[in-house]
Amino acid sequence: MLSSENRAILGSALVLSALFFLELWAGFGILEQPLLAFVLFPGLAIVFPQLYLALTDGNDITPRTRVRFAAIVALIFALPYAGRGSWQELLVFALGTGAFLTLLSVEFYAGYQSTQSSPS
Repeated sequence: MLSSENRAILGSALVLSALFFLELWAGFGILEQPLLAFVLFPGLAIVFPQLYLALTDGNDITPRTRVRFAAIVALIFALPYAGRGSWQELLVFALGTGAFLTLLSVEFYAGYQSTQSSPS
């Protein structure tokens, strides 16, 4: 029986394979559409499985670590679109930086909460 981690990895591989065959069959490049490429490749193949595992998997890796990884991957894949002009590229950059800034906000808040002493 497959673990949830292996199912997520297998699902990601299937998504990437389906994207490859879709490009061959349809005759258009998904990478030519920045928003679609961002949603399908890092979103569906990397970020979504990490978020799924954060919700369902209770193994060695904590859910917080998985969410951090997902936000950082979204930023890394969005950075090449910085400073470009089309609305899709700007939206991709905004999604990636928004995910990262949300992560930073949550981490700062959690750090602040951990330094507060509880009243006796």
